[in-house]
Amino acid sequence: MDEIILQGIPKRTSLRYNRVCMKNLESSNRKESVRSTISGQGWGVGLALFVAQKLPHWLGYPLARAMGVLMGAFRGSGTYRSVRLNQWIISGKQLRGRDLERTVRRVFANQSIALYDYYRALAHPEIAREKVQLSPAFSRLVEECKQEQQGTLLLIAHLAGFNLGGLRLVQDGMRYLTLANTETSPAYQWQNELRSRFGMEVMPFTIQALGKARTRLQSGGPVLTGVDRPMENATDGPRFFGFPSALPVAYIRLALKTNARVFVVGFTTLADHSQWIDVSEEIHLEKDDSPQGLMRNAEKVLAEVEAFIRRDPFNWMMFFPVWPQELPALEGKNR
Repeated sequence: MDEIILQGIPKRTSLRYNRVCMKNLESSNRKESVRSTISGQGWGVGLALFVAQKLPHWLGYPLARAMGVLMGAFRGSGTYRSVRLNQWIISGKQLRGRDLERTVRRVFANQSIALYDYYRALAHPEIAREKVQLSPAFSRLVEECKQEQQGTLLLIAHLAGFNLGGLRLVQDGMRYLTLANTETSPAYQWQNELRSRFGMEVMPFTIQALGKARTRLQSGGPVLTGVDRPMENATDGPRFFGFPSALPVAYIRLALKTNARVFVVGFTTLADHSQWIDVSEEIHLEKDDSPQGLMRNAEKVLAEVEAFIRRDPFNWMMFFPVWPQELPALEGKNR
């Protein structure tokens, strides 16, 4: 198992990671740290669940949006700064000033709406079928994965529809293992326990989980994992949107060792808040597990991820700095 994880295994990223990265900026006071927790992973999850369970959609949507705008109002928080950084980079460093601030608030609002729909679907399973549409290409891939005749690694970005889409796949009878971040906060663990309770098998990205993923792929089953959550203390990873990122590459070694098929799955949020799930063409990796080969292969994958994010940039729900080395340049530009 060690041979899989020598290069690029994701380390734990957390709110602490946001604070570590923010050391490049003006020091934040204790109140800002509290705001970071509130706006990032804290009471927003619980409130979204309460709203989804108790309110009809005609009232739930505007309230969820308002909650998201409120969570995006703490400009000093690590999550706010991370979203601002990520949106600035994917805009080609063009967004600035009030336009950038409005974009950040829009991301938080969209996250809150997506959580509202997801938690509502947990109580009313038919909502996942109503709100999630599969492209013909992805529908075919799902049927192939259900046959479990060839290991398939499904790679995603954290676009707004990933929770609701995952629930829909379970409802359609697709069994898949999800490798998740090793975040240890109670809110994050609670979310993963909730996913598992509704049939989405979720394991933290550990050596043991990699062993299970390897077995699953070699036996013909599908494995799903995100590729856009940054590693701690990494700044010279694969290029993403034209800049070196802090993103992992361990999934590349896993695919090479198991000879799995590799696809990027993307989610697009439509005007009625429904989700469209599409898939890339199969990505053919170089049979090279050297550090340079892993990097080239990861950049092949990330090129497809970029394309999906560009379709729906305001619904990219990444609340950690993917390019932490760019933080000083952004802060300097906005002073």
